This record gives sequence, structure tokens and C-alpha cells, in this order.
Amino acid sequence: MSAKKYLFALMVVGLLFVSGCAECKKTIDCETRTCFTVKCTDKKCAYNVKEDCCGNGMCEDGTRGTKDFGENKGSCGDDCGICTGETGEYLELVFDEKTKECATGVDDTKVTEENVVDNIDLRFLKLTATYSYSKPFDIDNSLFNVKMKLDSKDDSVSSIRITQIKILETAGRSGTSSIFGEKNINQVLWDSSSVINKGVILSVPVEGTETEKSISVEIYYEFTRTDRGTETVEKGSYKKDLSDKLLFVNPTVSKSCPSNCDDNNICTEDVCSEDTDYFCSNIITLGSSCCGNAVCDSSENECTCREDCGKCERDFGDYMTFICSENDCKSKLKDIEVMQPKTLIEQPNLRDFQFEVKTTFDEPFDIRTSNMLVDIELTNKEDTISGIKCTKYQLLVGDVLLGESVITKSFGSIGSQNSLEVEFDFSMKDVEEEKSPVLKASCEYDKTSGDQTDHVITSFSQNLGNIVFVKTEI
Repeated sequence: MSAKKYLFALMVVGLLFVSGCAECKKTIDCETRTCFTVKCTDKKCAYNVKEDCCGNGMCEDGTRGTKDFGENKGSCGDDCGICTGETGEYLELVFDEKTKECATGVDDTKVTEENVVDNIDLRFLKLTATYSYSKPFDIDNSLFNVKMKLDSKDDSVSSIRITQIKILETAGRSGTSSIFGEKNINQVLWDSSSVINKGVILSVPVEGTETEKSISVEIYYEFTRTDRGTETVEKGSYKKDLSDKLLFVNPTVSKSCPSNCDDNNICTEDVCSEDTDYFCSNIITLGSSCCGNAVCDSSENECTCREDCGKCERDFGDYMTFICSENDCKSKLKDIEVMQPKTLIEQPNLRDFQFEVKTTFDEPFDIRTSNMLVDIELTNKEDTISGIKCTKYQLLVGDVLLGESVITKSFGSIGSQNSLEVEFDFSMKDVEEEKSPVLKASCEYDKTSGDQTDHVITSFSQNLGNIVFVKTEI
């Protein structure tokens, strides 16, 4: 429409308001109306329409001969009409700010949050997973959330890692299924206080305005298991078929980013754009040590970054516990009073002389602070025996040497004694280990028969029973 025709339309609207107007003496006597100017003319109130005013009865959007003052169904429903009405059980007509057209959007008043709790028994450990999703599930905005926590585990299990989550369409009679979404996790559940909470974006074909699908959740995991001193990494997967179908909707309104993508993690860069399909993306910042990046960096430990490295405070075995000390996780006895001295007395069966061997040690035995003392008394010998020496004392478990001591003193007459302390030199894999050591002594002596003297090599052993060795740091 030309400018002349537009002016003509304004005049027509203005004339409509002249007829039937109230009488007046002055303009102030006339009623004011939105989007119209008024003037008292010939004792009548005459109204003229204002341009660029919502409420003037014309949708000034640059079409149908009007000037373009940016009015549309979103900014001026009075003149341009509004987007209203339902287009299904969960969709309604809304104004699309990007296209400036009516489109379908989810009616938020009809959205509910569904939660499914799944107790997972993986033989050596138990987990609880909670699956949360919106009903209906808006494929342009909704996330399928999976929250996981560790309930319990065997002592032989450590480093429980969730590596991946997949959301699939439940396989039908054909046995095939489609992957609707997946997310790589690679995060450790250190203990019962550890939680993994991830949202998975789903890409689901929707026929028409809405469709129902049967959904399965697959969780991939791995953990380290120790069996008879040997560590193995075990990997597996767990699958859960949800009993209720999910209802998916595909609104036509243009996608937009959420108002806030901050995940409250200083280790992530929080972004949202067309490149992320308008979903929030929280990207771990690489190349720097950061508490919260799901990696226990070399500069971190259980006391400086529990989130990445796990909790320090825990018990181990019957006697040991761990606590934080000077920003380091260190082992100590649960109760120092539990350590008590123990003495074993034995008389080894030697051919030509007799010893009484008294061995004293702490139980449990702390390789950092405890001592093992051995007192040996010569209680009997033949007159033909002389020069008795026991120079090397070894503490053995099979062929493994735990400690030894070397002395040069000899035993003289009956009643003579030697004392020594066994010096330990062995490493412990764990801070508490039970062993059954044997104290072995290497001895020599001279035996005279007539004019002949023979030099005899012999040894004796003392079984010390089961000893619990501990390794404290404080």
C-alpha cells in the first residue's frame, strides 16, 4: 500500500472517532484516549490516531501498507493479535522472538518431574542410581539426568570408576536398539560420600507433535579388585529398562540458551551457543591443576582436594585409620593403647648345648616405632663344647627376609647371655598386614673329642606365630 493510502487509512480511523463525540467548550473537557490526540473543534471532541502506538488499532509491522514500527504479535497483541491456543496435550502456541511468528512451545504448567530410583548390585559393590527427566521430555531443552552414589563395597575393591552412560531405545522383537544419547564420564566414586550427577542430551525422532518411546539406561564401569595380593582391573556394564515409557515432544519455537549455565565449578568453562545446540556445555579446563576437574593431579591429595582424590578419613583393617595431618593423608593406630608387649619363650632342641630364647615384641608391631628384642641364655652344655657363637639372626617369612642382626659375642659358661635387637628392612604394600615369621639363628661352636677338635655349624629356629605388622606415619 502506498504512503497516500496509509494516510487515507489514518484519516478514516480519525473520522470514526469524530462522529458521536461528546460536546465540549475546551479541549480539557474531552476524554483522553490511548494512542489518540484530542481537540475540541466546533464544540465537539475530535480524535486523531497516533502513529507508532500500540493500541491504535493498526498492526504497524511494515505490512499491509503500514509503516514498520516493529509491532508484532509479541510486542502488541492489541493491534496484531496474539499467539494463543493448544496444539496437543502439552504444546501451546507462543510467539517466537527470533522468527516473529507464532510457534509451538511446551506449556510449563503441565510439565512434571519424574524420578526412578535403581538399586544396583554388582556383586562386589552396590550403587544407587536415580534417573530424572521431564514429562513431557522437550528434546530441544530437557536433559536426562543420572545421579549415582556408592552404597557399599568389598574391602578388596577400590577405584570404582563410572566411564560412560548411554540412553537407548529399548530393543523390540528385532533385538536392535537406537542410541538416543551418551556421555563419557570417567569419574571415580571414592566412597559413600561421592556423587556423580550428569545430564545427557537426547536426540529422539518425534513423529508429529509428540511420541512415546521405551527407554533403557546403560552404565559402563570399572574397578580394581585385589585377590591374594594380585590386583586386576574389572570392567563391565549394567542395563536398566525403565518400566514407563517417556513422552517426547518437539516444539517448533526457536531454540535459545538457558539464562544461566554456571555449574559452580571453577575448573570448567561454561558456554552455550549455536555450536552447543543451545545446551549448556561445562568444559573441563585442561593444562592446569584444578580442584574439581575429576582428576587427582600430582599436586593434590585426599586432604587438599577431596572432590578429585577421595576422602582421607577411613579405617583400615583391625588397627589402622587414616587422618589428615599437615595437608597430607597419614596412617595411624586407631587406639595406641591396643599395642601391648608380647613375649615368647622357647628352648630349641640342640644336640650339644641348650638355649632359652626369649623374644619380646609389640602386637600389633609398628615397623616405624616398635622393637623386637631377643634375649638368649646358655642353660646347658657338655664340657667338650666351647666357643659357642650365634652371629646372624634373621626374621623370615618363607624365603623373604624381614630383618636381621649380626653380633660377634660368644657364649662362655652356663648362664651366659646375649641380647640383640632385630633390625627390620622390608616394605609393606598395605598399612596393616598379618605375617607368620620365623626367627632363625646361625650358630657355630667347637667340639673336642680326645685330641681332636671339630668346628660345627648349626642353627635353630623359633616360630613367632601370627603377627600383625602395621605401618604408621604419625
